[in-house]
Amino acid sequence: MRLISLSLFMFHIVGVTLAQSSPQEMPVPNTAETTSLITAGEGDGIDPELAALKAVRVTKPGRFASAAEFQSARTAEARAWLEQAAKLRSYQEKAVAPENHREARKLEYTALLNAARAGDPSGETRRLQMLENIRSDKSFPAGVRCEMVAHSQYHNLQKRLSERKIVPSSADGRRDSRRNQPGTPDEARAEFAFDAYLAECEQVERALIEEFPDAPNGYEGLLCIARDSSQERGAAIVAELMEMKNLPLHLINECRIMQKRYGLTGRRLTGLLPLTDGKETWIYSWSKDAIGGAMAVKALAERFPGKEFVGICLDKDTEAARRAAETGGPPGQQVYDASGEIAAELGLTSPALLYIADESGCIRSVSGMNEARRLVSALPKAGISGVNPPSSATP
Repeated sequence: MRLISLSLFMFHIVGVTLAQSSPQEMPVPNTAETTSLITAGEGDGIDPELAALKAVRVTKPGRFASAAEFQSARTAEARAWLEQAAKLRSYQEKAVAPENHREARKLEYTALLNAARAGDPSGETRRLQMLENIRSDKSFPAGVRCEMVAHSQYHNLQKRLSERKIVPSSADGRRDSRRNQPGTPDEARAEFAFDAYLAECEQVERALIEEFPDAPNGYEGLLCIARDSSQERGAAIVAELMEMKNLPLHLINECRIMQKRYGLTGRRLTGLLPLTDGKETWIYSWSKDAIGGAMAVKALAERFPGKEFVGICLDKDTEAARRAAETGGPPGQQVYDASGEIAAELGLTSPALLYIADESGCIRSVSGMNEARRLVSALPKAGISGVNPPSSATP
């Protein structure tokens, strides 16, 4: 399920990929996580030899001292993935059980995709041939076929995005704006890029729904886009999803929860939460087992020290949550909602949700992450340093 992971992925892309990346700030994709997401779901009776190949992970540290070191690591990573793909291709020639052959095909496809992400396109011809074969092979579940197509589409989207991003052109930090309209302010470019990225993601998910109407993946992705969009656009997408006849039951319930959230606009929070009179307050949900969202908000608070923050912890174990807060340091005053009453009243069903209350204590927006991304993207050096959420089902 991609409901949370895609949101984190989009936050990572807008916050980091659009940044002026110095060599020390090169973002590093977690390809190992991507592999496990693509290849899950085949069942238990896997051949030990294939299981050993499946257990292989290619990892690397998160930061590099120079662009040359970064490129060297990418080259080594790509080589490792191509070697893995060759082993899996060899295994397919002798695989007997159909489920093992299918699993090896998925693993090889994943390895070739990760090699391309690491900058080596030498396996792209075979990968694309494999993709066309798998997407029409009904022996694979529809959800698996849909997800593999999604990975390929988002890989293509990332390539297009990287071609348009603003990058430093010299050591003194001047920007190379040849791919942007002359004279356009950085803020406008960042906002345009964010809106364009959301629109392209929406096209990908709608195409997935059209091609795989019985798989939940495209519907889940479109709902994620609703969560990442402005409140007005998000509400429109949710309403459209509710009209789709193949919408899975769990997403119907999620859409209803989101509609409830949208209905909270204008709700006064004074008395329910510790708000400061006369100040705009950013209210976020978090959990000790999903601390990444709180850390993203912490980085946001560091970028905008004048803003007020209130955290709502969703954990039932208050003492453990307090210890996690002491270590991780979620910003602002903390409310420990062990009973779940506040979460139920405000529709806080998961960590990493962000609401904004105006100076009078009324909810102005339940799509705070959308506004946060715009604020971060407009900074001179956009991006949240040190926050690199796990890769999701969307590369």
